[in-house]
Amino acid sequence: MMSSTNATESTPLGGSPRVRLAVRHDRNRRMLADRLSDRYDVATGGDLSAGSLDLLVVDAHTLERRFDDLASLKEAGDATFLPVLLLLGRRGPDRVPEKAWEVADDVVHAPVRQGELGTRIENLLERRGLSLQLKRERDRSERRFRALFESAPDPVVVTDRDGTITETNAAFAETFDVPVGAAEGETFRSLDVDCADEDVLVPENGELDPLTEPVRWRVAGDELVTELNAALVEGDDDTATEWIGVFRDVTDLVEREAELERQNDRLETFASTVAHDLKNPLGLVSGFLELAEETGSDEHLRDAADELDRMAALIDDVLALARQGATVEDPQPVDLRTAVEDAWRRIDTPHARLDVNSTHALLADSRRFDELLQNLLANAVEHGGDDVTVTVGALRGGPEAADATARTDTSPAGASTRTGFYVADDGPGVPESLRGEIFDAGVSTGEDGTGFGLAIVGEIADGHGWDVHLEESASGGARFEITGVDEP
Repeated sequence: MMSSTNATESTPLGGSPRVRLAVRHDRNRRMLADRLSDRYDVATGGDLSAGSLDLLVVDAHTLERRFDDLASLKEAGDATFLPVLLLLGRRGPDRVPEKAWEVADDVVHAPVRQGELGTRIENLLERRGLSLQLKRERDRSERRFRALFESAPDPVVVTDRDGTITETNAAFAETFDVPVGAAEGETFRSLDVDCADEDVLVPENGELDPLTEPVRWRVAGDELVTELNAALVEGDDDTATEWIGVFRDVTDLVEREAELERQNDRLETFASTVAHDLKNPLGLVSGFLELAEETGSDEHLRDAADELDRMAALIDDVLALARQGATVEDPQPVDLRTAVEDAWRRIDTPHARLDVNSTHALLADSRRFDELLQNLLANAVEHGGDDVTVTVGALRGGPEAADATARTDTSPAGASTRTGFYVADDGPGVPESLRGEIFDAGVSTGEDGTGFGLAIVGEIADGHGWDVHLEESASGGARFEITGVDEP
């Protein structure tokens, strides 16, 4: 008598193996049931559903009559191995129809010896158990992957070999502002997102390289910077079947690196200015003091004091430049007309005239915005003459004028495709030779200027994420356009 526990322990079937006997003759069916029932959970009858058995024993009659059902049964159990044991008479297997081997996994010939039958069944059940164990492991891996896929905080995308998106997770939908499931069947080229690299997840000759360099996107009006780690998923024949890509949002990291680079640039400017621009006035002060000591004339002391004042102004400008480039984190609504008029009152302008053609509001750091305006207005007064007229207005977009000199500074709306504001004057303008470097620290067209005013303007604008452009006003003077400005 065979042990009733051995089969259970040797196969991971989770209980007594279920064997179904689909045998035509009652005598043979009862004999087989008696031999197997002490070890297996034996059932008889015509039910061939895969969920009710671990092994099926059939004879030649059942094989012939129910071949299609048996074939369907094997196909239904494709994910696992469902064994079929064929019982034959004394005739050899070469007399069995060739198609029988499409469903039968092993054969036992009559007369059936119990030892041989038990061995054949045990071998088939062991294969069945291993197959079930592998399926459970695959299912567990699939569930783990699915949980990771859905809960991953980073956007994950799966594409086929041609770059067509087949699946995305919730983080992808949220990050790229597309409805859940809407990206399936699309490519990154066809998605409604603006990307600097149109070849994202577009394989070439079956190859796809991870994009470790940042890729910049424009999603719902905001900038997104990502890195992409992509991996190939191979099929059973080791050929590429799909790609899986994980995007990492590095927007904050890139912004911090840019901010650090700006800070380093400001420190370098500060150091070079201290080392170079203060060296000359220090030498002059020393010379004036020596002359005053030698001659006893107060005139040389006044000259020394003037140089010291110039040094103080230079130091103030350099410190302002070093401080103003930091990124503005929480801009607040600021009324343009009010801010301009407040800044104008703090500038010595006895004969100059101000004309503000806008009442719209913008988002800015009010203190730093005030300093930007003061520098622009002071620059216009300093270089435009005592009776200069300064015009300030909004840039609200529209077709760009073909000739910048044809602008009407008093009617700027629609004169530019940019959004923001401008400060224009009717002075002599900026020489062509200096226009490319006018925002560099230390560059000035005046004899008494430190050359840091417009550099400070550039740093403040950069801290807000704005752009500053120098144009020519309608009267031939200077026109500074500040663009990329957000409104409340």
